[in-house]
Amino acid sequence: VTSGLVAGSIAQTPPARFWNSRIDDACGHTHSDEFPVRMGALMASGTSFVDFASLGAANGKFLEAMQGAIRSLHESGRSVVVRILTGNILGMPTDNVEFLRKLTEGLGEE
Repeated sequence: VTSGLVAGSIAQTPPARFWNSRIDDACGHTHSDEFPVRMGALMASGTSFVDFASLGAANGKFLEAMQGAIRSLHESGRSVVVRILTGNILGMPTDNVEFLRKLTEGLGEE
């Protein structure tokens, strides 16, 4: 990368409002739901390039957010290059062909 901007503020989970709270069954699976939503919105706002790096392929709420972002970029008509870098953890290899299939499911062959 030779240039670019960091968009927005630093995101972390759980969010600050939970720092002094007990994370229990009532919120244990939802306290950080805004994180994948925010990530998807940021990806969907791309105008030239979107770079995403992760230790493995996204799943669950993150996969849904990424699928929505890529669909949004596709439907926008903007020419945006999406680059995805995943790790290859020993004993947990990433199937990037399958990950790409899931990310672009339903977009057609364009």
